[in-house]
Amino acid sequence: MKLREISEQTGITKRNIHFYLKEGLIHPDMEAGSGYYEFSEEDKKRLLLIREYRNAGLPLAVIRSLLDQPSTAGFFLTWQVIQLKRQIIDCNRTLSGLHQVLDELPLHPDLDALYSITSGTEIPGASGAPYTDIRSDSILLVNRFLWNQFLPDGLVTEYQKYLWHKLNLTAEKVCPEDYAVLFSSLQTLSLPQIGSMLSQRSAHYDRIVSLSEEQCEDYAREMQRGLTALLENDSLLSFWKKNYTRFFLPEVKIYASRLSDIVAEISPFYRSYREHINISSQILYRWYTTPEADSLRRSLSNKLRNYFDAELYRHGLFEALYSAGELMSRGW
Repeated sequence: MKLREISEQTGITKRNIHFYLKEGLIHPDMEAGSGYYEFSEEDKKRLLLIREYRNAGLPLAVIRSLLDQPSTAGFFLTWQVIQLKRQIIDCNRTLSGLHQVLDELPLHPDLDALYSITSGTEIPGASGAPYTDIRSDSILLVNRFLWNQFLPDGLVTEYQKYLWHKLNLTAEKVCPEDYAVLFSSLQTLSLPQIGSMLSQRSAHYDRIVSLSEEQCEDYAREMQRGLTALLENDSLLSFWKKNYTRFFLPEVKIYASRLSDIVAEISPFYRSYREHINISSQILYRWYTTPEADSLRRSLSNKLRNYFDAELYRHGLFEALYSAGELMSRGW
């Protein structure tokens, strides 16, 4: 399809299509010689998605993540639902306040009367207001962040949907404090930062799932070398300490909880990931407890003190500590 044709079929102006081309949201081929763009059906789908999600209020940076990595959709759309709920509550409070003013307003008010009536209302400020669903919504958002990329086929069967519902209910009982901490941490990040983080994690999950048993041993040695290098990186040590209680520890605790068993029942992909990362972490831990690792243990103890305990949470802090460098390098 040429530019005119795809503009007619999508209802998107040529000018906006050129803008999306410049932003790298669509990637049509270009005819040799003529220099005209040739748009494919995939380009059309991307443009229609852009149109719908722009109508839903999503910023372009988020739409780019959705198009390039559809597995992030659950997180970002949940994020937008939360923002819209807040806006609805603020709009309703504003309407209520304005109706209150109108109900009490005389036909010919002076400034003092207008001030007196208006100051007695509850028109919300720019900061917004809390809403009653914040607890369940925050848990859902964190679950989308933690688990969504382990669901490559989505929630297809009724049983999977039942388990996902069970996961969200169980999270409120098992580790609500950890979910609250992670939700607060996510609020401090920009959406592009979260998109970059989700992209990195997705590639990491794919890699771990693809490991053979022998390659799990190789990955354990890779983590071992990474921990050794970590001790020479003061910036990374500071980054770990800063984010230990607000991100790394609560995440590892959730992964090590019985919530992990629910996700494993939903997703064969996650079962493979959990098996392989547990094998690798256990191999590393066995080495970590040998005399050969005395120097590393002492160094980690001296430099991290209360910010690392290899025995906790199925040794999951090994992987978190090793992966911290990748997160820092992505500007988190």
